[in-house]
Amino acid sequence: MPTPSRAVHANLGYDVVKDFAGITPLGNVPNVLVIAPSKGIRFHRELVPRPRRAGLDQLCFGRYHGTPPHLTAERFRVSAGFTGQHIPFRGAPEA
Repeated sequence: MPTPSRAVHANLGYDVVKDFAGITPLGNVPNVLVIAPSKGIRFHRELVPRPRRAGLDQLCFGRYHGTPPHLTAERFRVSAGFTGQHIPFRGAPEA
């Protein structure tokens, strides 16, 4: 599996796995999936088939490029097997 840096930058000039050694975790970045209560979706498994039932091809989701929430959303999209429309934002607070 590619490292997050490799997934975001094609030509880094170094190998994140081979050229660096982990010493200690520096932090924890929690991610939250937020859906308006008016949508009637209570669990993530209810989210993926929803657009298909409505005749839509994809889900839309906001992201700030290259951040943990962006990469988490991509991982969720790939593992759940749906196409997604990225809505780019200028920064994390806006997204």
